[in-house]
This record gives sequence, structure tokens and C-alpha cells, in this order.
Amino acid sequence: MSKELVLIESLSPATANLMVEEHGASKDSYLSGIFMQADIVNGNQRVYPLDEITNAVEGVMKRVTEGYTVYGELNHPDNLQIDLNNVSHLITEMKMDGTNAVGKAKLLNTPKGQIVKAILDGGGKLGVSSRGTGNVVEGKVSAFSLVTVDIVATPSAPNAYPAHVMEALSNDSKVMSLAEAVVTDPKAQKYFRDALSKFFEEITGQKLKPFVAEAAKGLEDFDEQLAKCKTEADYVKLARNKDLSEKQLLALLAKSGKK
Repeated sequence: MSKELVLIESLSPATANLMVEEHGASKDSYLSGIFMQADIVNGNQRVYPLDEITNAVEGVMKRVTEGYTVYGELNHPDNLQIDLNNVSHLITEMKMDGTNAVGKAKLLNTPKGQIVKAILDGGGKLGVSSRGTGNVVEGKVSAFSLVTVDIVATPSAPNAYPAHVMEALSNDSKVMSLAEAVVTDPKAQKYFRDALSKFFEEITGQKLKPFVAEAAKGLEDFDEQLAKCKTEADYVKLARNKDLSEKQLLALLAKSGKK
């Protein structure tokens, strides 16, 4: 059974192609551009079918027409809550244009809204990041529910690395404790591979068998090199080659009886 995930997807400035519009005597500033894309493999190796994006757009517009305010933030958080201290804009329009969800957002006269306007007025480029929930099975998203679209600074290439993955990793005590133990405890290696595979499958909805196999080979090589260490210099060299932290190096030295 698939697990509902927090889904954060970024579009680069080149893809989002945000344009600033000034409206009449009110001098209100609006941003328009591409907010989401369907039927393509995105930077997170996920695909949002056209009907999922279409339903999400209709859901947002239903909220707008019913009088609800759809706030967006400058820089997306790693959760679904709207922090009013970070609000920079509100979404006023969204519609489908082929496989793209295009939208319009009104910039607010809030501190974060003023930052966005200053960046754009100064010639800076900004992208967007959708924030919602859904299920992911083998990279395909289903039951997608869009919360909002935030304004972000993203790289020119689609290589977004969602903050919620980092949060999940830091909160997953089993994976992290095994990662520490695997340096000095060969028995932990056998469980580490399974825990790591399960963790990434829950986060991405994909099986990463090739990755796990490669990781397993790396663990076996490390174990062999560890067994060959006889002196403190050997352990220091191994630590440098494997880019181990000071804490991990001390653990190795303690095991060797050198500390």
C-alpha cells in the first residue's frame, strides 16, 4: 500500500518564466508564469499525470471562487503549514495550458513580498515550488492535493533536493543509528542495507535495487579494508579515503585499541 507523502517540486526560473505585471491605478504587482507541469519526469524523478495536475488546479480555483485565500511563501518550508510571517503573495488565478498549469499571483506589501519585488525589479530571476500531498508508486504520483505554490530561488537545472527528505532522514532514528553503527559493527551492515532501501522507497515511492546493490558492494569493500588496518596511521588513512567524520574516526581508533 502506498504512503501519502509531502511533495515539494521546484521549477527553475527558466522553466517558470515568471513575468511581472502592473495593474492600473492600484499599482498592484502580479506574477504570472508556469506553476506546475504534467506528464514529464521532473527533477525528483516523479511524474504527475495530466488529470492529477488538472484536478489540483480545479481544486485551487474552487477555493479562490469560494472566497478562500490561497497564500504562498517566499522559500518553501518542509511542511504543509502556511507561516504568515513568510507570506509573499496570494494566488489569484490558475488554469491549464496544454500540460502546463499556469497561474497568476498577487505580490503583497509584506516584508517577504517586498523582497520578491525588489529582486525582480533588480533583474533577478526566481522560480516556483509547488507544495502538496500525494501517493507515489514507481515514480508516478496519484491522489495529488495542492496546498500552494511558493516563490523560490532554484538552480537553472532541475536537480531540486526536497527539504522534507532531509527532515525525514534526520528523524529516522533507525537509519541514522545504523549508519553510525555500520562503521564499527559488521553485524549492523546486514540490517543497514534493508533499512536504507526501505527508507528511500517510502520517500520516493521507487525501489532502488541498483543503488542498494552498489551500496552493499561499498560496505563489503570497507569491511575488508577495515580488517587490514593494523596501526593508527592505517585507520587515519582509511578515514580520509572514506571521508569519515572525526566521531567516526574516533570510533575506529577505539575499536583498534589505539584510544
